Amino acid sequence: MTRTTRKLRVVHTTKYTYDRPVERSVHKLHLCPMYDWDQRVLSRTLTIDPQAPTVKREDVFGNWVTRFEITAP
Repeated sequence: MTRTTRKLRVVHTTKYTYDRPVERSVHKLHLCPMYDWDQRVLSRTLTIDPQAPTVKREDVFGNWVTRFEITAP
């Protein structure tokens, strides 16, 4: 059986708009593709604006979750 190789590029943009300034917001992202025996992640980039420190962890299903908090409007 021959194995077919494919490359896929995904660009995802999420934008939040509110009717007044938000003082604090906490976010959990489940956007990291899974690296396993059947697919290989060549690269990934996460850009947050405004910049915020991130915390990454693996959930019970093997998915990577990124958490960040924005503390200024």
